[in-house]
Amino acid sequence: ASEMALHFENGRDGEKSARYLLISADNAARKYAHRDAVATLRHALDLLSAVTTDSARALELDVLEKMSDAHYALGEMEESAEVDGHAATLASGRRWKAQQVSALTRAARALSFLDPDDCVTVCESAAEVSADIDDPLLAARTALLAACWRVVNNGWTRRDADICAASRKKILELQGANLP
Repeated sequence: ASEMALHFENGRDGEKSARYLLISADNAARKYAHRDAVATLRHALDLLSAVTTDSARALELDVLEKMSDAHYALGEMEESAEVDGHAATLASGRRWKAQQVSALTRAARALSFLDPDDCVTVCESAAEVSADIDDPLLAARTALLAACWRVVNNGWTRRDADICAASRKKILELQGANLP
């Protein structure tokens, strides 16, 4: 993958090079070489900054997701949350709401260690965005996540318990026993 990335980079095809760098970063992460993965992903972002297509922006979101995961695995919560914030902003600007929700919920995992109030705020933002999407499963999962973080960080309330129960019921209704 690294050789192919270099080949396409030398051929001035930044998008194809970034795709192979993403594969290379995945390989590094599987070997627990998360710092190498971050460096590889930063290079992919540099290459993608010169490409203006929608497919490059979608790929950029994939790169940012992997970068956040690598920072998280390294215990670099601030960096993970920052990368996810950038991904959420990029997705919002493109009106890619499902990707925005994904980035916000990833940010919440890091923020839970850094600032519980921000964690809750970000989850509530994700729930608001997901309510505007025609994806009832995503909306139910996001509402459940927001309610759970409120319970963890602020204590139990009947309202959050009801949200959790309704979300769980909706998820079971939509997915049956095949819950992830």
